[in-house]
Amino acid sequence: MTHQSLHGVFSREFEIFLTLAQTHSVKQTAEKFGLSAPSVSRLMSELEERLHISLFDRSCKPMQLTAESRWLMNEIKPGIRRIAQSLESVHSASSFKPYLRIGFIDSFSYDIAPAFIDRILPQLQGISCLTGGADRLIERLNAQEVDVILTINPCFDIPDLRRHLLLREPSAIIFPREEKYASAGSWSWNQLSLCGLPFIRNYCFSGGGKLESVHFTTHDLDIVSRIHSDSIGMREKLVARGNGWAIVRPLSLLQHAELIPRLHIFRTPPPVIMRDIYVLARSMISSALFAEIVNLLADIVQKETLPALHSILSADVLEGTQVFGLRQESEQKKKDS
Repeated sequence: MTHQSLHGVFSREFEIFLTLAQTHSVKQTAEKFGLSAPSVSRLMSELEERLHISLFDRSCKPMQLTAESRWLMNEIKPGIRRIAQSLESVHSASSFKPYLRIGFIDSFSYDIAPAFIDRILPQLQGISCLTGGADRLIERLNAQEVDVILTINPCFDIPDLRRHLLLREPSAIIFPREEKYASAGSWSWNQLSLCGLPFIRNYCFSGGGKLESVHFTTHDLDIVSRIHSDSIGMREKLVARGNGWAIVRPLSLLQHAELIPRLHIFRTPPPVIMRDIYVLARSMISSALFAEIVNLLADIVQKETLPALHSILSADVLEGTQVFGLRQESEQKKKDS
């Protein structure tokens, strides 16, 4: 449950203050409430007059909370959480169905997201779904435009989040479907860097690009690229056309299965690049709803997505894939005890 879910509990000015304290952006806050930036500034000045507190240090850009304002936020946060929990209890008792705002990384948007929406919709009042890169979804979560996201970044630096590791997925390398690349699956990283075919790299500021950069830096790999793209489909199509080779995730190959006959697909050489996908949610999302979201996603991946991947990819490409649901964790803890 977000501040938006608390609409009506506080005055409109105080709701604007809570959002502004979160975003530190007058522009973003104004857009969220359908106001102009000067109107937001004026309302905050009026709130400061009523409270007899200076809430913002306007000499800083972006705008920062004053010491008094930070103290106020620390004092009211537990109260806001208790109010949210009380509302959750009331809603649950009255069979209230929540409205879910969720963001999916691109590789989940084609098969997994539609299956998830189909299965969870009867339990909801409604749902809105965003897709995009990990960084964009984290921005949307911070701006309170979504309540739950799937991302490769666990965001340990952001407090008050529920987080759960959902999927651990190996990466694959793809080459054009030419006989001379049939043995590329046995090549080392150094051999790949010297193979004579350009490396088509994930855009360096995307989630996948950062994953590749960390791997190359950690293992001192010098793999140069002349082509960078944040589009999964574009990179796979460029490889199919013979323009280079690339690193992809199995889920992205499922999205573009029509290209598979034109590709050689191999497991990445050791050390393998693994991708962890997390479910993150605001702490105001009830634990019951969070568990339902995680378990539905885990069930879809386990029973629908993985069988589909095994039908188009070899077992060694998918080796190391793991799905983690909350039910499995609970059962394991019982066994361990």
